[in-house]
Amino acid sequence: MSKPQAQPNTSPRFAPYIRGELGQYKNVGLLTAIALVIVFFGMPLAFIAALNLGIDENNVFVGIWAITLIYALWLESKIRPKAKIGAPHIAALLLFLIGVPGIIVSSPANVLQIFLLISFIFILIARMAIMFIFIPRCLTESRTSPAMIIVRTLLYSSAFVSAFNSVYFASIGFTIFNSIRGAPQNWLHPNLISLLGSLCVMMTVIDPKLKMPSRLFFGSIGVYTMLMAQGRTAIFSTIIVLILIFMLELVHEPKKYAPKVALWGTLLAIVLSLATPLILNIPAVQNIQKRNEAADPLAGRENYVAAALDAWRESQIFGFGFRSGTLDNFYAVMLLQTGIVGLMIYLAFFFMCAIRGYTLFKSRNPQTKLLGKTIIILAMSFVIRSFTEGTTILQLTDLPANAFCLAVGLSFLIDPKSDKWANS
Repeated sequence: MSKPQAQPNTSPRFAPYIRGELGQYKNVGLLTAIALVIVFFGMPLAFIAALNLGIDENNVFVGIWAITLIYALWLESKIRPKAKIGAPHIAALLLFLIGVPGIIVSSPANVLQIFLLISFIFILIARMAIMFIFIPRCLTESRTSPAMIIVRTLLYSSAFVSAFNSVYFASIGFTIFNSIRGAPQNWLHPNLISLLGSLCVMMTVIDPKLKMPSRLFFGSIGVYTMLMAQGRTAIFSTIIVLILIFMLELVHEPKKYAPKVALWGTLLAIVLSLATPLILNIPAVQNIQKRNEAADPLAGRENYVAAALDAWRESQIFGFGFRSGTLDNFYAVMLLQTGIVGLMIYLAFFFMCAIRGYTLFKSRNPQTKLLGKTIIILAMSFVIRSFTEGTTILQLTDLPANAFCLAVGLSFLIDPKSDKWANS
């Protein structure tokens, strides 16, 4: 008589063995979040420390990316993610090539300049590999929604750094109740601080799991920081981006969002009608209005752009390479550094990423949609700010640029139709 065969133990204790998850790290989300903390928290705080300690900030940034690269490679070796990279990831790694022909045209004067340019390109490739490939691949193995990890890390980092800056500015006498715009030496530029406040507000709005007290808390930090730093572009772009994202929601799910838009629109109209006189009397707001009404509201930016375009005409096709000039205008910067060819390639890549975000935004999976929404918000912010800022997704130290690369890199590793993480 044959012995009955033993049945597999299906208790929760043995579930990982049965599902084949024995080799899977349980805390993938936490481990990858640590890498994001190094970049999103560490980068601005290290920059402030470098300015105050008299350390070359470039060395600090190189150190941060070196640490992040080592940690990301360790994560890859331990987690062993299965997601395979595709053509967009290869394109991201090769995007640095748009600045190489211009370097050849400009003919660096000495060995030191050549070394610095080669070092910059190497760091740029490493950074794109980290944010576009290594960390996104590891996030695909997380049991927690990667979209939520990205949104929450961005929210907490931007809120913390915004609050830190606001407290420091208050300690030296600059608050929203001062009409003078604070711009202390050895500190972050107020435009950058205002941009962090903008990011805090946008992440607060799209985070689907924030309770109302937390939403009000983080939103207040972001709004206060933008007003305190008096960043006009950040304030304007935040308002426009939020309006556009609500319109997208309304167009795609009118039955769900029409009542909400009507309700919140009515409440907002009532609040603004009552609060507008108070808001307009805030000294910081009055100074923003005064700057807008000044004889030169762009603070001379148009003159610098004109000079850059004059220089660009000497090398219209390929420009003069990376690090050949910085301006508060994206188009002038790209033409000067990469020429018309580089600008066209960059825009093609950028809009491919934005379209991918829109594809995910239409997903029925709420977590996939959240990732798409994050990409769209960051992309729209870049487009709106491009006329008064020279930031690109290739910028090594820009928090929104790093976040954009991370979200887009992840988006090309997941299936928009998949229900994975839907209940996360």
